[in-house]
Amino acid sequence: MNAQELANKILNTPLINEQDTLKQATRGVVDYFASSLQAKNQVELQQFKDWIMLEGGNKRAWLIGQKQLVTARQAALFNGFQAHYLDYDDVHATVRGHPSSVILSALFASIDKSIQRIDSRRFLTAYVIGVEVMARLGQILNPKLYIRGWHSTITLGGIAATCAIGYLHQYLFLSDAISLAATQSSGMRFVFGSPIKALHAGIAAQNAIQSIDWIKTGLSLPQNPFDEKIGFFMLFGDQCSVEDWGYDWEKNWQIHQLWFKNYPYCSAAAGIADISYKLRNKISNISDILQIEICFYVNSDAALIYQKVDIASQGKFSAEYILASILLNKKLDFKHFEQSQVEPCICQIMSKIHRTYQNNEVNPKKVKIRVQLKNGAILEASSNFPKGSPMNPYSNTQLKEKLELAIGNNSLSQQLYQDISNLKNGINIQDFIQAYQSIL
Repeated sequence: MNAQELANKILNTPLINEQDTLKQATRGVVDYFASSLQAKNQVELQQFKDWIMLEGGNKRAWLIGQKQLVTARQAALFNGFQAHYLDYDDVHATVRGHPSSVILSALFASIDKSIQRIDSRRFLTAYVIGVEVMARLGQILNPKLYIRGWHSTITLGGIAATCAIGYLHQYLFLSDAISLAATQSSGMRFVFGSPIKALHAGIAAQNAIQSIDWIKTGLSLPQNPFDEKIGFFMLFGDQCSVEDWGYDWEKNWQIHQLWFKNYPYCSAAAGIADISYKLRNKISNISDILQIEICFYVNSDAALIYQKVDIASQGKFSAEYILASILLNKKLDFKHFEQSQVEPCICQIMSKIHRTYQNNEVNPKKVKIRVQLKNGAILEASSNFPKGSPMNPYSNTQLKEKLELAIGNNSLSQQLYQDISNLKNGINIQDFIQAYQSIL
């Protein structure tokens, strides 16, 4: 399937009417706002906002949580950065990245204040389509794309968000915009543990906005980005040709496979955290530990790039750091990962931890921890499906609690939750934006 065929398939997709899919989409929007608003006062985000204000421009798009309007590109860049800043936003296993921080940031930024009305069901359908494209790209290219060192959130996100915007506004030039987004794909995983990882989500959203805008100005790019010899799949996955990767379109939407995160660190460590909290209660004295083994499915720990940690922010991507900190009763909240120094007691426990690997095709997400005590006793525990994952999902109550934690105001969070839930009923998305851009 080339870019024109993909564009045609997207533009001809009818509004989604299935209530389960629309409800899941609204859940994704709730989680997006919870993740964004939790981060809104972070120092680096405020400094980044100051740069945006200094740059200036035509104020027409919403900086979420900041009560300000900026250019569409600035809004996409900042909102994506903010939504992913705490690594608290949703993930998708096939993508091996964060769809909503990119796609929703781009969609909201694309809605100019001059636009009178957009049906919220079209907005949600556009969001679903964006996640679908990102997941299908991930299905084709991963795990090779990710293991090579590419960050899927940005590498796949720009194309996906462009497709979402194209559907939302029914841009007939979508094929050219997809090509332009594809040639901007980038993003390397070596930045994990720095704010630039979060900025990747904003860059992808911005790439989508500018791909659309630049084609609107009259530029064109009719070449197919999925060319068999030098196209996207060959570049990132060594696949010279891909059969109809648009098969079963409109069936089993991938948005149902979103993870809503329980912890403000990499989802690859979520199972480790679940196990660690269980094991902590079984160890009376931390000094009794002789050694610890973490057993992963091969390559399932690719995101956990740090086995030794120099600063706490790197600990978000370290199985050893998460495990050691929990066993030591450290509170792994948002502020914890702002620390500049790693505590010596954490380093001491980390030195006793090593990783092993096995092939487990039944459940490649399964992780097991084995603790050997000095008296010869063995403690073991495993995790199949971390809390928040599709097989162990968040309840609506838990999503509400996550939103309330971010806002700090019960009545406002309840109202926002209800208004987001109402998006599935076909209200004007512009009314929603205008109602909250001066409040949040």
